[in-house]
Amino acid sequence: MPSLTIHLAVGMEYLKNFEILNKEMFLDGVMAPDLLGRQGKVQKRQAHFSDKCSDFATFQKACESYVNLYSYLSKKDIKNDYDRGYFLHLLTDYLFYTKFVFEQVFKKDKTIDENSYCPKFFYDDYNCVDKHIEAKYNVNNSKNPWAGKGEEGEPKYLKKTDLYKFIDLCSKIDLEKLREKVLTNKDDWQKEVKNFINKNF
Repeated sequence: MPSLTIHLAVGMEYLKNFEILNKEMFLDGVMAPDLLGRQGKVQKRQAHFSDKCSDFATFQKACESYVNLYSYLSKKDIKNDYDRGYFLHLLTDYLFYTKFVFEQVFKKDKTIDENSYCPKFFYDDYNCVDKHIEAKYNVNNSKNPWAGKGEEGEPKYLKKTDLYKFIDLCSKIDLEKLREKVLTNKDDWQKEVKNFINKNF
């Protein structure tokens, strides 16, 4: 998953691009899945509406199973700004793994073993980029339990310029329009998301 600082940067940029009535509630929703997930591995998967995935799954399969957007929308939907922020968090996670990590990092870095997926690859990188992102996007990290752990140095996998482009992409997605696409195709919602992103960006 992206660091919570990255999620908050997406949320802050989203507020510039779309009208949100209750900004605080929206940002609380943006943080919610990771804060709820702190309670344990089971709660983390529940908070992210993850599909079951074998410990021996390939890197690609693990990336695709981390978030099920259809499951979230069919059970919770978007009823208020908190839900909208929650959905944005899940969408950001989904795109981070399937579009950013798998397509831009994994396919280019042959040192990552396809049969030993591990998100901890990126934890050290978050320490290197979070301070830059917090400053660039004016992120309020006061509710972020992981804030202030940044270190100097260059990230190994997550290049800052690529992350800036990723944050920009996620913050410009019309959640209402994407919601309609996802809910129309239960069995192939991932294809709907991919087509939506490719068509609009």
